[in-house]
Amino acid sequence: MAAKSGPMVRIKMELKRFTENPPHGMALDMEKTAEDAKMWFINVKAAQGTIYEGEEYVLRVKFTDDYPFKPPEVVFISEQVPCNPHVYSNGHICISTLGNEWSPTLDIQAVCIGILSMLSSCKKKEWPRDNDSYSARLKDKSPDYRYFDGTYRDSQC
Repeated sequence: MAAKSGPMVRIKMELKRFTENPPHGMALDMEKTAEDAKMWFINVKAAQGTIYEGEEYVLRVKFTDDYPFKPPEVVFISEQVPCNPHVYSNGHICISTLGNEWSPTLDIQAVCIGILSMLSSCKKKEWPRDNDSYSARLKDKSPDYRYFDGTYRDSQC
């Protein structure tokens, strides 16, 4: 039982930090998050001056018992998923910090800032090249972070 308390201590500490100082344009949905501290719901408001300006999304963050040694599962779950070369239409996010560049020193704020940066720097709304096959294969399943091995390259963003 003690082995599982470590992740919860870290998660609760991050929850407090995120609530007190969320990344710009993000807010924790405390009503949904309060149900289970290992699953967060984050409302995302796209940055002004970007191609996503005025759009809003919801991220779901699921922590495992292996956190922080393994990344949390972070996906877009709202009806509106941002059309982006690094986001699949099923909500899975292709970002290296959730894949081969994950480190236990990272936290959810760092992941969220990376996602905001990815969205803000995009110049063209477009799905990843293999969106249809990937989204069909992993529909309603957890992201396959082994797939996001850093070899994915796209010149659109």
